[in-house]
Amino acid sequence: MDARVQGITNYVTGRGLARFIDGLDFRGWRGEQHWVNSNRDLKVSAVYGTRGHIALTWTLRTGIFGTWEARVMTWLEAGAAKDDFAARLHHFLTADEFPVVYGDGGNEFGDWPPLGCFADEQGP
Repeated sequence: MDARVQGITNYVTGRGLARFIDGLDFRGWRGEQHWVNSNRDLKVSAVYGTRGHIALTWTLRTGIFGTWEARVMTWLEAGAAKDDFAARLHHFLTADEFPVVYGDGGNEFGDWPPLGCFADEQGP
């Protein structure tokens, strides 16, 4: 299979993709945690599995009302391997000339999704 979407975005204010991966707790959590880019054509879901591993489901789709979608699941050790992957992902997604400065609170979608939708965020 060959699935492509042109122009995937990774806004870096708030919860960028690398920051989402880095923020996954190695001790585990209940349910699913999600990250989605502002165009909603890339989504990553994380589930804490058995024996200290995280299942990451990567979903690629065409636009908000996607006419197709492709998913793949990868597994990652929740400790040092997860930290290393997050650091490499941050490096890959960051141009040397444009250092990333994460904002305090908020997210790349303005007010959507509302604060508190993620397990590690608190509402007002």
